[in-house]
Amino acid sequence: MIRKALQDKRGTPGQKSLKFIIQSINPDTIVLIANNIEKLEEYIEAIKIGDIDKETLEEIIRIHDTMMYENPELELNE
Repeated sequence: MIRKALQDKRGTPGQKSLKFIIQSINPDTIVLIANNIEKLEEYIEAIKIGDIDKETLEEIIRIHDTMMYENPELELNE
């Protein structure tokens, strides 16, 4: 796959490398990352409007980290 990306004459070497990286990412990993970003955005917005204090946010992050380590299917797979 690397050889094919390097032999592809369309695009610069950097574009070809990026194309290879994107193609090699597990789709489940992409979904997991997107979900985590969405949740973090919700937490940040809640803090901005004063719905969550810093201690509550720290607790949410601790719970999230615990869930990630206790559920291997949620861990990043490359």
